[in-house]
Amino acid sequence: MAEGAERKGHMGIKGLTKLLADNVPKAMKEQKLESYFGRKIAM
Repeated sequence: MAEGAERKGHMGIKGLTKLLADNVPKAMKEQKLESYFGRKIAM
């Protein structure tokens, strides 16, 4: 198995979701995917 193959398809900052949830919970909210149709999104 190639190095990093077990992480294929995963990007981002490890632990960011928990960090945000613990420190700025108002920054987190669930949305339906449909609410983003027709919008430009940067991640």
